Amino acid sequence: MLVQAMLEPPIENRLKHLYDRAPVQTLHGSDRIVIVSDLHMGDGSFNDDFHRTSSLFKNVFQNYYLEKGFKLILNGDVEELHKFILDRIIHRWDSIYEIFKRFQEELSIFKIHGNHDPWLHFLGDHGVIHQQMESLRLKFQNADLFFLHGHQSSPWLERLHNLNTTLLRRVVKPLQFKNFALDLGKKAITKKETRMSEFSIKNKIISFVGHTHRPLFGTQSGSPLLYNSGAAIGNKGITTLEIDRGRLNLVHWWGRKMVKRYLDPDRFEPERLGRDDTYRVVLNSRPLTSIFRANSVPY
Repeated sequence: MLVQAMLEPPIENRLKHLYDRAPVQTLHGSDRIVIVSDLHMGDGSFNDDFHRTSSLFKNVFQNYYLEKGFKLILNGDVEELHKFILDRIIHRWDSIYEIFKRFQEELSIFKIHGNHDPWLHFLGDHGVIHQQMESLRLKFQNADLFFLHGHQSSPWLERLHNLNTTLLRRVVKPLQFKNFALDLGKKAITKKETRMSEFSIKNKIISFVGHTHRPLFGTQSGSPLLYNSGAAIGNKGITTLEIDRGRLNLVHWWGRKMVKRYLDPDRFEPERLGRDDTYRVVLNSRPLTSIFRANSVPY
């Protein structure tokens, strides 16, 4: 059930501004796209939240998504610039940036900034990824798919950006506090998520966000027309959203022995990636046209 949260005019205007300014691309019925967010890549030290899942991420995106012809949308907080300098991040994770370059050269890549890497939008080409943006729209038939990181639905996050940076660099980093990991639990919808959902319903669009580190799958998560790719950090693996030839999938990847939650063959069918100890399971799946019809979205 939705939390009652009024879509305040300043927030609605901010979201509308992002929607109106977003570059528009055509989504064809044959396209395959993977959406991932919240890598929080650092310098490889103990304070680097990406370090634990980096091998899993590399395996999945190099040996699955690239090989199967998926385009890539990086939906914010790719680099952890609150804590680390960009040059050190690029140097430490050169193998990951090589994968991004392959997407850029062989398929396509779109990089949306979040609240931990916002100034990259103004730098444009930072030597690795040419196209940086605040938001993106994909046109599927006559329907709009709207991509943004999602922190913009908070009334204070953007205003307190400099304070957040100071606190993370001078307090959180020295004390070695970790960022909050991928959250697979079922919790009540938050006010931030409700605002994004209300904006989507009012404008009859599907919105794709990150930021909260927990996956959402529309009505099945209690938030109509709002989808969240989750995160790529923590000890529970990685979640992604896939738009696979007109079908939307929420996918969980993990790199250890199968966990108990996926041992029920009637509910889940884990797929092993090659001979590696890497597994993929589809948590939710639905055709885009079915989502449009159920929510009265013109298409």
